Amino acid sequence: MIIRKAEQKDVPQMNVIFRDDLGEPQCTEKMLAENLEKIDGKRECVLVAEKEGLVCGVIHVEMYQVLYFEPMINILGLAVSGTHRHQGIGAKLLEAAENWGREHGAQYMRINSGETRKGAHEFYRAQGCDSEKMQVRFLKKL
Repeated sequence: MIIRKAEQKDVPQMNVIFRDDLGEPQCTEKMLAENLEKIDGKRECVLVAEKEGLVCGVIHVEMYQVLYFEPMINILGLAVSGTHRHQGIGAKLLEAAENWGREHGAQYMRINSGETRKGAHEFYRAQGCDSEKMQVRFLKKL
């Protein structure tokens, strides 16, 4: 398995992972290709895990700075295909994101995970992350 930066050729396989495995039905190849093209490499990174020529995991990380805390990375998305879970792929992607963050001056990593994603919560705890608070996400269409 290798971890590398995502490329446009990865879009179809990434789309399946986001749509089917992460549960984001609104994700389309067109949307994903356009959004990948807009990635600002100075402040964010998209990495994929590739195994035997197949993209089996994706992580999207960004630098995250607020006035009241030290620099962080924010994990915007982490997904591993259902057929490749429990093989260490998520841990390797998270480790690569942490390394990217250190290279960019981050002191902490921030991850939000939906309340119902109990398996993800167990995974993050096993990776050394602590759950510090519960939040409610508000969303408004503009």
